[in-house]
Amino acid sequence: MEIPLMIEREMEDLIAAYPKEFFPRKDMVLKGRQGCLSGVGRYDLWFEDEHGTNVLMEIKARPAKYQDADQCAKYKDALDQNGERYVLMWLVATIIPGSVRSFLDNSGIEYTEIHEAEYRVVAQRHNYTFESESTVPNSSCNDITRQVKPTSVPSNTPSQERWVFRGTEKEDVNNEVEFLSRCGPGVKQFFSTFFEYQKTLGTKTQITWQHESGFSMHFRFPKLGFVEMIWGFPAENRKGARSRTPDSLVLPLDFALKRGVPEDFLNRLCQTLMERVPLSGGQKRPSIRVSSLSQEEVTHILSTISSYVEKAWLP
Repeated sequence: MEIPLMIEREMEDLIAAYPKEFFPRKDMVLKGRQGCLSGVGRYDLWFEDEHGTNVLMEIKARPAKYQDADQCAKYKDALDQNGERYVLMWLVATIIPGSVRSFLDNSGIEYTEIHEAEYRVVAQRHNYTFESESTVPNSSCNDITRQVKPTSVPSNTPSQERWVFRGTEKEDVNNEVEFLSRCGPGVKQFFSTFFEYQKTLGTKTQITWQHESGFSMHFRFPKLGFVEMIWGFPAENRKGARSRTPDSLVLPLDFALKRGVPEDFLNRLCQTLMERVPLSGGQKRPSIRVSSLSQEEVTHILSTISSYVEKAWLP
């Protein structure tokens, strides 16, 4: 039976009730929900962190758009003009594309990518399910404990059935074909092999395609959820122009570190790759050119990825 897509309010409910589950490095206390700031705008959640900073959070149940980032920036500018201090704007979305991340970084706005699967993990951990997936009639009460109902799923139900991304298989196939169409013969062979290998890794990885010209491969960490670990780029972007990092795998170490991946894990991953293949492009986002790899080098890259996917999953 297909599980209905959860709605934005339910994501908000879970973050409000269990902020430590989603932001393990922060100690935040909920202060308000769905409020308005005079002369500024509305917010979804208002927390106060361990440093006394007011965190105003915007939640999106979809990939973030530039308009979302721009709206957060306008809120921040208005707060600054009003003389407000110790206020942090924070955007949460299921996917945050690289171009949106760059804008948020430049605007001084915090952001976190939380996939639907991560919400389901937290809900299952606390034996809760979502109102939109329950046969119980909707309640008009705004209390969190009434918006999220106890689950009726038997305890022996495999947890993977609760975490599945639905309706994406056909879309992913189309994205894969479109991506490969922008690759030369040698590069196309590498990425075809890469995609087939990724599919053997099960639910511990996923690939997303809502990016400027390529894809993002995510590793699943028990406490962090899915984290971007590898970007892939063909020769051309979707507009036919040359990619900024053509025919390459890129390791966005700065993004992974910001999401909470240990620095030692990232260093060991790069060191293992460098045993057989050269890395270039700087320390924050080293890259591998895939246009002229030997079979031995391809095997080394894939086996290293598999090894560190397993290491990431270890508690």
